[in-house]
Amino acid sequence: MVEAVGGRVTDLVPGDEVLGSTWFLAGAFAQYVVVPAAQLAKKPAGLTFTDAAASVMTGLAALVAMRDVAQVGAGTRVLINGASGGVGTMAVQIAKALGAEVTGVCGTARNIELVRSLGADLVIDYTKEDFTQSRQRFDVVLDNVLNHPPKASARVLAPDGVLIPNSIGYTGGLFAGLPRMTRAVLMGRLGSTTVKLVSPAVNRENLDALLRLLESGEVRVVIDKAYPLDQAAGAVTHMLEHHPSGKIAITA
Repeated sequence: MVEAVGGRVTDLVPGDEVLGSTWFLAGAFAQYVVVPAAQLAKKPAGLTFTDAAASVMTGLAALVAMRDVAQVGAGTRVLINGASGGVGTMAVQIAKALGAEVTGVCGTARNIELVRSLGADLVIDYTKEDFTQSRQRFDVVLDNVLNHPPKASARVLAPDGVLIPNSIGYTGGLFAGLPRMTRAVLMGRLGSTTVKLVSPAVNRENLDALLRLLESGEVRVVIDKAYPLDQAAGAVTHMLEHHPSGKIAITA
């Protein structure tokens, strides 16, 4: 909720309920934070504060990856590795909303059923099947897990397909995923595979587009567990030690 506005802010007033981010990937474990007005949008009345807060980072990453980077449309064959995570659950739904044929990769019966419920046409259980050995071919591979060498993930791409290695929301640790991110970028620069990265802007246009999907019911926020602010450390521990289904949220 807006507490105060600067003298040049004309579209928000104290008391407005909003969602947004200070800057992408920035944590906000605080009761108050200063945010540029352009990085906020008014929260719809039907969207809870918890869902609103949990939707921004992963929702914008998934939206930009599917809509802008991959330019997903009707009939696009999309594989999402890590389909039950924060970005993955959003990406499955957004890709379906754009008309794609979606294959999700995840593990455990609980997550498999979750991904199916989000609209995935096919779900691969990674504990039983290695998607990089599949005979199927995909126009887009969104890899949120980085648990395979990029060359292996690119093996399932159709001609002119796009590999999107994504570290946003990645919980394996920065340095654990960095080598594979680097190799993927080098593959793209050498021309052997089309590799594109996700760099979503937190702005009013993207936030409004995400809100339209949430308000329409085409996309819902999946929250694994919510923690009160004074247990923020426990929330981070939960994120790093488990495989959350969707997002971990922190409430005031």
